Amino acid sequence: MIPKNDALKLMEQTDERGNRIPFSFKYVTADREAFRRREKYLASGWTDKAAGIDIGGDILELENVTMIRNKKISDRKDPRHYQNRTRNVKLPNGELRKFHISLLTALKHPYLNADDYVTVIH
Repeated sequence: MIPKNDALKLMEQTDERGNRIPFSFKYVTADREAFRRREKYLASGWTDKAAGIDIGGDILELENVTMIRNKKISDRKDPRHYQNRTRNVKLPNGELRKFHISLLTALKHPYLNADDYVTVIH
């Protein structure tokens, strides 16, 4: 097991040339807005409507990704990743993906010297 803060530090590691080190991780999906909607239906007694709302809970695995240096994209938009507890990673195909650090469940990183995923504790 590895504490979340240590896992995040590993994800931001660079090699001797300053390039980010690729890693893999698992996280759980969640949809807070759908969760609130579902709770509202349940409180109103509409269990049939609440049953059809997907609130997430799927475990996703992202392999061979690199952490992106989170900086201001433009003068208008500040992502506030640390305030919102989110981070961006770059997938091998160049696509960017945002994830919430509280939903991080496991990490596989070369510096961990483990063949499989290590559980992240919060």
